[in-house]
Amino acid sequence: MEFDFDSWIGLKKHCDEYNIDFISTPSCLKAVDLLEKVGVKAYKIGSGDFDNFLLTRKFTRNHY
Repeated sequence: MEFDFDSWIGLKKHCDEYNIDFISTPSCLKAVDLLEKVGVKAYKIGSGDFDNFLLTRKFTRNHY
């Protein structure tokens, strides 16, 4: 989460230009919200978060 919102948008646009699927590993609910605004369609769940029910529930709620 070191980037500001415009930097995240820039990364997403760059990936789109080159037909690259942009994914990210959010580690908190706030990060999921930000990435949803950016337009990320897939996430990598970090190994430390595989049992974080609140985080994984937010992933699935937003995408299914």
